[in-house]
Amino acid sequence: MHYPVSGGGLQVEIPSRTSIEIIKSRTIAERVVQKLHLDEKKEEQTEKDDSLYGNLKSKTKTHLRIVSQFLKYGRFIGEMSDFEKAVKDFQDNISLESTKETYLFKITYEANDSETPVQVANTAAEVFIEYMVERNGDTARTGLALMKDRLRESGEELKHARDALKKFKENNKVVSFKEELSEKIKILASLETSLEKEETDLAGLLKKYTPDNAIVKEILEKRRYLLSSIEKRRKEPTYTPEMERKIAELELNVHIKESNYDLINKEFEQARIREANKTGEFMIASKASASIYPTGPVRIKYVIAALFLAFIMVIGLILLLESTNTTINTIEQAENQLQTRVLATIQPMK
Repeated sequence: MHYPVSGGGLQVEIPSRTSIEIIKSRTIAERVVQKLHLDEKKEEQTEKDDSLYGNLKSKTKTHLRIVSQFLKYGRFIGEMSDFEKAVKDFQDNISLESTKETYLFKITYEANDSETPVQVANTAAEVFIEYMVERNGDTARTGLALMKDRLRESGEELKHARDALKKFKENNKVVSFKEELSEKIKILASLETSLEKEETDLAGLLKKYTPDNAIVKEILEKRRYLLSSIEKRRKEPTYTPEMERKIAELELNVHIKESNYDLINKEFEQARIREANKTGEFMIASKASASIYPTGPVRIKYVIAALFLAFIMVIGLILLLESTNTTINTIEQAENQLQTRVLATIQPMK
């Protein structure tokens, strides 16, 4: 099995250990037992044997179980059900090994036949992936619900910020402070320029005509209009530094709320993608297959070990017999035993 995770050696090792512990957990064990009906196979294997050997074996197991439970729990709990036995066998016989410097780990299972390990190893991998998809799906759905609430709250905050800016501009008749100030200055400059031109023309006409002249009256009317427009423009509300500061503050608040909303919306879309992902980040790289030859026991090892043990026992027996032998075989042994010198020896008579 493998899964994509980025990082150094420590980051590779920790997820592998976590995955291994999850596979060996009771949750996965129970699902595998139920899916393969291992408890029923256990029941078939433990059918009563009425032979002398079968009875002796059964009684021995019972006594060992009683002693084990007394040592472990301080009292006799009782015999486990076939399901509990199957779960315990799964946890005891399954082993996992991570491949160094990779994101792969191998699942192995030991049994007395060649088919059960293949079924258990493949089913354990499938159940593990299903479990991780379920767990990740639950986490993704919870995260999606939280992100949805955060997105709604952020949208409301953004709307309030925009409404505050809009209300302030409407109350103060402001669209854009800088643009409106620049436009006002341009209009006043244009009106004053026109007024100067009209006054120059009026001064020239008054030298030729009387004030009752139609042309002079027209110029005077234009002059009054320009003066009125300039006065009106000058009486319009002026934009104080306080108003400018307030607008800048409101615009900054809107910008911050927009940035927050965009960020939360991006996270919300990512949460939707994770929630919609049904495959998960784990996959089976290679399914288990039955071995042609049994992995154990390796009989030659037992033969060699037995011969070696027999050799040690023979050496020990020889040393023991030698140390306990009181027969006197040499003159030196006789002198040491009797604490006296040997003067002569008599040859055996034929």
